[in-house]
Amino acid sequence: MRKEGYHGYFNLDFLIDENNEVYLGELNPRISGASSLTNQAAFAYADAPLSLFHLMEFSGIEYNIDVKELNDRWASEEFIDS
Repeated sequence: MRKEGYHGYFNLDFLIDENNEVYLGELNPRISGASSLTNQAAFAYADAPLSLFHLMEFSGIEYNIDVKELNDRWASEEFIDS
């Protein structure tokens, strides 16, 4: 997405069929209506809300983030909602 010029927080929706094949369903290069849900999900309590990263990106604030570390932490079983 960055190579295409997108910056900040955006939503990707995936579809999974009965054979567990994954397809891109939709890409929203903006804060979407689901943002309030993802910002209040259990994994978000471990870190800053996703919308904060969006605001920092568009404000030109320099920051470093280890995406793998963040994804690993958010995928932790204790942060997965039922």
